[in-house]
Amino acid sequence: EQVLKDSEEKYRTLVENSQDIIYIYRNDRLLVINRRGPEILGYSEEELRHMQIWDLLHPDDRHRVQDRGRARFDGEEVPSQYTARILTKSGRVIPMELAAMLITYQGEPAIMGIAHDVTEREELISAMARKTKTLTIINQLVQTADKNWEINPLLDQTLTSVREFLGFEA
Repeated sequence: EQVLKDSEEKYRTLVENSQDIIYIYRNDRLLVINRRGPEILGYSEEELRHMQIWDLLHPDDRHRVQDRGRARFDGEEVPSQYTARILTKSGRVIPMELAAMLITYQGEPAIMGIAHDVTEREELISAMARKTKTLTIINQLVQTADKNWEINPLLDQTLTSVREFLGFEA
């Protein structure tokens, strides 16, 4: 009996001190959420328990994640890890990496999930893409200048590259 209590205490400590959101839901309602949920989402634990879990998802991701959750409850094979955007109470959009699995909780099927904030990773990927695009433009300009020392073709290429970079039509 003491071993079981110790094990439960270790599990509880691990869940409550996680930097990720750990949750259990059934029938579109949260049953359990660790302290990081309210901290990140901006809702109280009470508010979260009275919301449909799908209301926390960005509208563009909602149906995809709902379909996966329902399929998981139906015993279908669906990816256990995927990304989706969540909405905080203030309206902030946070990209999250989600991991979910079907479990038995209090004698009934439920979904246990972990949500990991990947904002920093997404920002790094965007910054790398911008730098790659900038380097591509510089490379094109150098090639144009190397081929032709006339100023007009070089200016035309520069202007075209800047327009493309800023997303304007030529």
